[in-house]
Parts: sequence; C-alpha cells; structure tokens
Amino acid sequence: MKSVADLRNGLLRELGLLCLFTEHIVHQVWRLLVLVLLALVFVLFFTRPRRLANRRARRALMAVIPVEIQFEDADPANFSRLDKDHLETLTAEMQKLGFACLRDYTTVIPGKPVQRGFARLLVHRSERCFAEIMATSQAMIGGLPLRVAINSYLEDEWELGTSNVAPKRGHYFQQLPKVLRMRYSDAEPAELFQRHLARRAEILEALHIKIHEDLSIDSYFARIRKRMVERREAMQSHRPLDELSAATTIAAQRSYEWLGDFPKERERQLVRKN
Repeated sequence: MKSVADLRNGLLRELGLLCLFTEHIVHQVWRLLVLVLLALVFVLFFTRPRRLANRRARRALMAVIPVEIQFEDADPANFSRLDKDHLETLTAEMQKLGFACLRDYTTVIPGKPVQRGFARLLVHRSERCFAEIMATSQAMIGGLPLRVAINSYLEDEWELGTSNVAPKRGHYFQQLPKVLRMRYSDAEPAELFQRHLARRAEILEALHIKIHEDLSIDSYFARIRKRMVERREAMQSHRPLDELSAATTIAAQRSYEWLGDFPKERERQLVRKN
C-alpha cells in the first residue's frame, strides 16, 4: 500500500497537468484524492489508540528509571531476607580472583524510603574493573540467589558489563549503543571474569581505546547516574507495545549478548585501516 506521502505526490503531479488532460483524467485525479483522504482517515483515527497505548506503556517504563537516586551505606545485618552465607561465599570467590571489597550499599529514591536492594561493590585494581554482588528487594523476598556483575569503563563512553543476571524484557528497553551487556544466567564468577576480560580485550584492540583509570567509588556512582539519564532520554523513542515481541525473545534466553554499536564501529575501524 502506498504511503500518504506517495499518494500526495502523485496527486500533485496529476494536478500540475490537469489543463492538458481530458475529462476522464480529471475523474482519475479525483479518485486519487479520495484515496488520499481515506488513507489520512485511517492514519489519524484507526492508529491513534495504538499510539496512545504505546505512550502510556512508555511512561510506565520510564517510571521504573528514577530521576534521582542516592547511594547509602548498608549493613547486611539489616537485611533480614538477605542470604548472608551466599554473600560471603561469593565474596570469597571474587577475592580469589583478585577483587577487593569497597563498600556495601543500597539505593534510595528521594520520597520513597523503602530500600530497593543490597549490593557489595568490589574493585580489581590491576585489571581496572568493578564488580557487584547484589540482590534486589524482589529477589530477596522470593529467595532467589545473589547475582554477580563485572563492569569496565572505557574511553569514548564505551562500557562493558558481564553478569549472571537472567535476561528480562525490561533489559531490552534499557539498551544503549555504547553500553554493552553480556548475560550468562548459569555462569559462576570465574567464568564471568574470564568472559569479561576476553571481550574487553577484543573491544580495546578493535576500537584502539583504553580503560579509564579512575577506580574511585564516586566515579562509579557518577557513571551509574549518567547512564540513568541516558536511558530515560532513549526511552522517548521506544514504542513498547510494538517492540514487546523482541523484548520477550530476550527474556526467554538463558544467555544474551547486547553488543550495541560495537560491531558497526569495529567494521568502520577496519575500513579506515585498509
């Protein structure tokens, strides 16, 4: 079916030659005009409910990403549902890999005093990356195991995260071009670390960039806040109902990789080199 713009352009071409045509051609022009009007009616009235529904769904998704967030110290003892034995087991595994504990924290949204979860932040100073052992409030209530995520911050705003957090539909709508994510639901910390370092080395070599040197807690939280703003902005372009199938496909997988603009940028670098 032709678009409204195509039909409109055809109409203008017909009208421009109207004086040279017979009465039969005039009739054809009017038929075309009617088709244009019918197409406009369809666009304006029959697709409007879908657009409104997408708009409402988009608002609901944006509400999940807070406008402002605070990071406060947390004591594991104050989280009655936190699996403290699992926390210490994972901490010991991460320490064997060379990570050191930085801070236990929870996130607080102003105006919402309920704690959202628990996280233990760690750093690997020689490999220059961060890690978290974490549990959301919903995971603690449901008795789900703690999860591990490893993050590296690279030059030119690139970022790589590797975790055993299971893919969810919401992850689809949080994707950003330079924020790369690899999720392996069944992987243990050692496997996550190995996969993270291998992919990071690939990115550094392909894009000719380096790892950010700042490993301070303040820089880590500042980057989280920055990405929150970017995700809210990117959400404006999403049509959640139309993209629900793609999001559901992600959630059905045990492992999932989002490489964003990396393949395209790698190809661009190769072309430039040659």
